[in-house]
Amino acid sequence: NAGEYKVDTVDFETQLRLTETMKNTATGSTYWSGGNWLDARTNDADYIRGLGENDNKLLIFKRESLHKWDERVLRRVKGAPGTTSQRSVTNIRENTYYFHDTGIYRFDGVTSTIISRPIQDWIDGINSSNYTEIVSWPDGDLLYIFVGNVTNTIRDINVTNCLLIYDTAAQAWNIGRTNEIIKVSTVAIESNTRTVSIATITDPIESSTRIVYLGTTTNEVLTWHSGNADMLIPIEWQVSTVYHFPTEPYNVVEFDRIEAHVIDGRGMSIYYKLYGTDQIDRNWKPLGDIEDDVTEIVFPRGSFGRGVAFRAMENSTRQPPILSRIDVFYKDREARNL
Repeated sequence: NAGEYKVDTVDFETQLRLTETMKNTATGSTYWSGGNWLDARTNDADYIRGLGENDNKLLIFKRESLHKWDERVLRRVKGAPGTTSQRSVTNIRENTYYFHDTGIYRFDGVTSTIISRPIQDWIDGINSSNYTEIVSWPDGDLLYIFVGNVTNTIRDINVTNCLLIYDTAAQAWNIGRTNEIIKVSTVAIESNTRTVSIATITDPIESSTRIVYLGTTTNEVLTWHSGNADMLIPIEWQVSTVYHFPTEPYNVVEFDRIEAHVIDGRGMSIYYKLYGTDQIDRNWKPLGDIEDDVTEIVFPRGSFGRGVAFRAMENSTRQPPILSRIDVFYKDREARNL
């Protein structure tokens, strides 16, 4: 037995200072540091997949359980699953967000809640081989989650290099995509110092900028939100509306034309779907292109339906356009009594 010793200081990464001189002088001895570890619910056929931090507590993620440690007691978060991917764990303000194969969860320091029900069709379409490869990163109030290719044939969903985008302030979801396969992300603080001169007084002013860097499968590092192109490929801009019913949901009208009000939107394309009497359009149909700040576009003859939804798309290296509103003009056709 080589004896038991207490560590006084950690001088270097490979050197410890003890509180007393070692009595054992034999070479090749092995010592076990037994006071700086803890068990995280052993004997459950699971293992630690990731770590995080929330409210000065260490979060320990297994696949099917989440634990928090406050330097004294280890507690399991009741009813909370863990994660399949360490790189999906991201903090935005007081909340910790992470991926599990059942959805996206938000841990608020006490409980963990699934928040991805509105996009469950996309969650269901994630390939199980990508569960361990999910990557997320923060951007202000927005949470970006790269989930790889998403395919859900039943729901007619097929997105290459899919991004799930969550607005934490509005609690709203959006779907996007990238031109690259993202493998890792990190946030860096870039310090900028500039000199401001007032009369004869010169003072340096320091500011800091948060920059997100993304690593790809092609060994490239990308700067998030820098420029209007993705690897020299124009970034597609797209926005879709829900169905709008001009009168009542059971009234059939003939859609005549629209007036689209935009800013810097020349070249934007408008598509539409009709909520018909017997069926709902599954595919977007082209309606026309934007030519000015206010553009009138006429529907094809016989565009009957109860409601209409719109999608606007633009693809260029210019600044993203602004779609202010779409005014819809229609003619009454009939009304059904319920």
